[in-house]
This record gives sequence, structure tokens and C-alpha cells, in this order.
Amino acid sequence: NGVAGMNKRSIFYSFRNGRQFGRIFFKNLAFLSLLILLPMFLLVSVATMSVSTFMNNEILSYSDKSLNAYLNLINTMLDDLLVQSHLLNNNTDIELFLLHEPDKKAYYDPSSIYTQIQTQMQTHDYLTSVYIYSQRNGRIISNYGDIPLEDFFDTGWLEEYQANTTPSRFWYTYRLGPNRQFQQIPMISIYKAIETQGVNQGVIVFNVNLSKFTKLLSVLREPKEDGLFLFDGDNRLLSQIWGDYSSIDPEFCAIDELMSAEGYIRYGGHVLYKASIHYSDWNLVLSVPRSLYQANIHAFMFPMVLIFTLGLLATIGLTVMVSFRLYRPIRSIMGKLEDAVPSSADVLSLKKDEEAYIISAIEHTVHQNKVISEDLEKRIDMLKKAQSIALQSQINPHFLHNTLDSISWSAMALTGGKNQTSI
Repeated sequence: NGVAGMNKRSIFYSFRNGRQFGRIFFKNLAFLSLLILLPMFLLVSVATMSVSTFMNNEILSYSDKSLNAYLNLINTMLDDLLVQSHLLNNNTDIELFLLHEPDKKAYYDPSSIYTQIQTQMQTHDYLTSVYIYSQRNGRIISNYGDIPLEDFFDTGWLEEYQANTTPSRFWYTYRLGPNRQFQQIPMISIYKAIETQGVNQGVIVFNVNLSKFTKLLSVLREPKEDGLFLFDGDNRLLSQIWGDYSSIDPEFCAIDELMSAEGYIRYGGHVLYKASIHYSDWNLVLSVPRSLYQANIHAFMFPMVLIFTLGLLATIGLTVMVSFRLYRPIRSIMGKLEDAVPSSADVLSLKKDEEAYIISAIEHTVHQNKVISEDLEKRIDMLKKAQSIALQSQINPHFLHNTLDSISWSAMALTGGKNQTSI
């Protein structure tokens, strides 16, 4: 029985103590988490929102710094060519060329006009050709000479001009046209309609070699930028200045969302920026990998994560220390109460926490003491009654004999001797 009791007690302790300490630990952990981790969680939440704001600011900052640099270069080129078209328009020889009637004496100097064109070509090395077309006489003066339109090798610009003969209009299109070696290359043809007294007289066409102009843009390119693209007003891709747009957006589904956005969108692993180009509905689109911002975000988040991790470790360590300090007296009390609690109460205590177990044991002990006290009182009362009865059984015969003896002597005293009463 003793060995069985010790085995039972050992098993009971090894099972119950682990559970009781676990309950104490998790209760303390929950309480300390509210005191320590909850404020830290709020701090991390605020930090997360700050990171989001920080990232948006970084994205906007990059747009102002990089995309606007490309846009300014393109717009500067357009503004400059617009100014040059006005200067050419104000040249006397060019004005006389535009107004010259066919089969009449020419008063303009073709070599002077050719010199003006060559000056433009030398000043702007991205120009592949400059055309000055007179609608009145049907001739073109360019860096290739003074040639009738029907003999000119490049007519790819003509249809666009004929569809837009509004006087003084300035616009541009993307097309494939011949370079100086008569190879078809991508170019931007920039038109300036020429008018006198509100009547359209012709057009000046600047043909920009897109590859050469791209080299100017490439000087501004940052290493991590993965694409710069040109889209028209219908969201059609005109030119991949660098990069492959299909590798960024194979379905071209992000471009509509981008054009309706304020200035940028996040798409997959990229951030797409847009900026409108002067004098058209064209848009310049820049693609930057989102990883460009990750280093800054990680640097921003690392202290927050470190603080939260240290707070978590400190909370767990403090919980363990507090739980041990609380558990030791409870374990001692429960050890003392174990012998006073019957096996049925042991089973019940394993389903409850340590407080319920101790209260149950105390209540059981108090109840047992009350039952014992009541039983003891009953036994004492019964003992007293038994003693009284026993005493009475000893006292009553003696008392009767003395009474009879007193009566006998009284009778003899009255009669002066033995008589029938005394006998």
C-alpha cells in the first residue's frame, strides 16, 4: 500500500504540476502581453502605416527626380524645335519659297534656305532630316536639296500633314521613315504648319531620329530602372525607348489603370509612372522595380522589428520568472492539501485550475472537520448518557437500602423495640 501510494503521488505530481504551472504561465503571459506587447503592437501598427506613407513619399520623390528629368528633356526638345520653326518661318527666303507660284520667277535663294537647314541639323544632332514644304508650288527644300514633291523619296509624313492643315498648328507623330542612308528607322516627325494672313501655305517637318534621342535620355538613366516607354492617347505602345514592356505587363492590362491614376500604380514587382508630354495626348511611362524601395523600407522597419522581438523575449522571460515565484507557494500548498483530498477530488482538480483545486480542498477539509465535529459531539453526548445510566445503576440500590433502614429504626424508636415494621 505504501509503495502504491508513493507511485500514485509521483504520477499525480508529475502530471498535475506541469499542467498547473502551464496554466499559471499562460495566464501571466496573457496579462503581461496586455501591459507590454499590446502597446508594442500598437507601435508596430503605427510604424507600418508610417512605412506605407514613407514608401508613397519615396515613390513620389522618385517620380519627381527621375521621370520628370526625362520629361523635361523631351519637352525641352519640343519647345526648342517649336522656337526653331518660328525662326525659320520668319526667314525671308523661306517665306518667298512658300509663296512662290509655279512657273514664275523665283525670288528666293535655295542655298540660303539649305544653309539654315544645315544649321538646324548641326545644332540638333538627333535630327535625321528637315523638310520645308510649299503647298502652293508643291516643292520641298530639305537637307537633300530642292526637289518637287512627286520626286521626293519620303512621303510618309504627307498624309499626316494633309489630315491636319490647320494654320499654325504644332503637333507630332511617331512613324518609320528613311534616314540619311535611306534605311527605315523609328522617328518622331514634328510638324509646324506655316500660314500667312490666316491661310495655310505649307509645313516645316523636323524628323527626330528616336535612337539618337534615346541616347540623350539614357545619360539620365538610373541602373535599376527597367523600362521607359512611349504611349499615344489610345494607350498604344509607340516605342520601347528601353526595356521590354511585355516582360513587365504581358497582357497590357495595367496601362489603362495607369492612365486613369494620378501619377503611378504598383503592378506586380514594378512601379509604373506616367507623365504627359507637351502638345499632345502622349504619355511617357517609366518602370522601376519595387525592390528599389525595399532597402529603405527594411532599414526603416528593422529597428521596429528588433524592438518588438526584444519586447517579446522580455515578456516571456518576465512571465517565466513571475510564474515560478507564484507557483512555488501554490505547489507547496497543493502538496499539503493532497493527502486531505480524496481521489475523486483529485480527478476533479485536474479539470480545473490551481485556485479551484485549493478552494475545493479547503472546502472538503472544512466539511470533513464539520462532519467529524458533529459526530464527536454525538459520541460525547452518548457517552455522558451512558455514564449517567451507569452511575444511576450504582446509586439506586444503596439509596433504597438506606431508606428502608431509616424507616426500620424510626419504627423501633417509636415502639421502643422491634416490631413488625422494623422486621
